[in-house]
Amino acid sequence: MASKKSEVKTDVILQYAGKQFTQADIIARVKAAAPAAKDLTIYVKPEENRAYYVADGDADNYVDL
Repeated sequence: MASKKSEVKTDVILQYAGKQFTQADIIARVKAAAPAAKDLTIYVKPEENRAYYVADGDADNYVDL
């Protein structure tokens, strides 16, 4: 009988300048800003306090962190 390999729970947390954001929080903010998007790519720039994103090929977007 083959043993099942359990998945490792993983969290990504961005800490910068006394602030803290989880990966899920950043994704939720971007999805709220682009609710109809089918394809999202997110670029986090903590020094600008923003997450830039490409939504369905449109690259001129950001959300404040």
